[in-house]
Parts: sequence; C-alpha cells; structure tokens
Amino acid sequence: MNKIIFLALTSLILNGCSQAVTTQPPIPKVVELPKVNSKPVTMKAIDWSKIDKPNNLIVDNFPKEVIQRYQIDDVMMQAVMSDSKVSKEQAMRILAMQGGVQDEGVLQGLFDQLGDDLVGASWGFATSDQKGIRKADKPVSDEEAVRDYRLFIMTKPNVKAEIHHYVFTSSDAKDFSLPIQILPTNNRSADESAAIYSDQKVSEEITSLIRNKYRGELQAIGYTPVDQTTSVMIFFPEGKPSQATLDKLEAELESLTSLDISIEILAGRMIF
Repeated sequence: MNKIIFLALTSLILNGCSQAVTTQPPIPKVVELPKVNSKPVTMKAIDWSKIDKPNNLIVDNFPKEVIQRYQIDDVMMQAVMSDSKVSKEQAMRILAMQGGVQDEGVLQGLFDQLGDDLVGASWGFATSDQKGIRKADKPVSDEEAVRDYRLFIMTKPNVKAEIHHYVFTSSDAKDFSLPIQILPTNNRSADESAAIYSDQKVSEEITSLIRNKYRGELQAIGYTPVDQTTSVMIFFPEGKPSQATLDKLEAELESLTSLDISIEILAGRMIF
C-alpha cells in the first residue's frame, strides 16, 4: 500500500512538473535587425583663411591702364577676346587673373585641400542660376564679364557648394577680384574616369566596338570636367554615320564603361 501511494505521489509530482513546463510562455526568437551604416557623410568645405592673404586693397575690376602694369601677349589676348567675347581691357584682366592664381598659389592651395575630391578646374561664365558653366555666345559687357566670369572648381558631391571672392595681392592681377565657384557636381574624378577607359581590357573593347561594328577608328579619349563627360574622338573613313547610329554607339559605349560619353567626330586621323 505504501508503495502504491509513493508511486501515485511520484506520478503527480512528475505530471505537475510536466504541466509546469508546458504552460511556460515560449521563449521569443532573437530577431537580428539589419545593420545600418551609421558612418556619417562627411561634408568638406574650403578653409579660405588658408587661401586668402591679408589686404587693404580697393578692388578695381574695370582696368583702365592695365597695359602699363604688365605685358600681355597680343596673340593670347586676341584669342581670349574671340573665345570669351570680351573687350580688350577685360581680356587683359582675364589673362592677368589666370596667371595670378598660379603665381599666388591659389590653385595649389585649393587642390591641396580637396585632394581626391577634386575633379577639375575650368574658366568660364556662370549660368543665370549660378549652378553651372556657360560659354559666351554673344559679346559680353564689362559689367557681365566682372560679374559672371570666374574660376570653377568641379568636385565630388560631398564638398560644400559656394562662391568666394578672392582678391589678388601680389601678382600682375593685383587689385582685381576673382569669383571662385565650387561646383560639387561630379561623382568621379578625372583620374577615376581615366582609370576606367585606360584599363587594357576596356580600351580593347572600346576600340573593337568602334572598329568592327561601326567601321570607325578611335583616335583619343579624354575626360572633360566642364560638362562632366568622357569625350571619345572617332574618325570614320567612310563618312560620318547618321545621328541615330551615333546615338546607338554612344549608348553602347556608356553601357560598356559606365561613363557619361560624348562622341566627337574628327575630319581626319590624328597625327601622333
């Protein structure tokens, strides 16, 4: 009898334990949340205090007797007047500023700060919305030349967009003011683009595509920071193809290289 009672009690205890286990709430699964890249995007801004020089100058961007201060090559001056469609006085100012940014270390200072974020530099006129570069398509007044002609620095998108007025202090451009505009519009630097189309395999594929499918001869490839494209210069011995054919070739080149391509048709073979 005692043995039966002991077995019965043992059975109740075991059953109780079993019931206790089955009535516990299930342990929730550990759900692994997707990893979030918390690395902040670092915005870079030019430290102009490292570029500017102390000065107490009155800025004069309308040169009157500029020719007496320095000598300008007449051929170069005529070229600037023709290309930029500015007056002789403004052509002198432009040439002085272009030399001044070198002489006063402005360009080097900008390049040193930007490092791998630099894409390129270009001279030109600002668009009306101040977000791009335009070429003069008609004569430009002195006022317009002073306001809109500037040095553009093309960079990658993580650089702060701004316009800074640099005052020359020691070069032939002394007393002149130059707008320097930072345009953070390019995803790749010129070197990064060149690394793509200069790769031997890619270069051979480009040459083969142009020669075998479109019966053209590749002459040169170069990056153009102003319009952010890779220019492909081609000579077609049998004559210029239709625009539809060129559009198709451009699309195939872009698919092949992942670059923004612009095709330039040459009238003859380049002499190397």
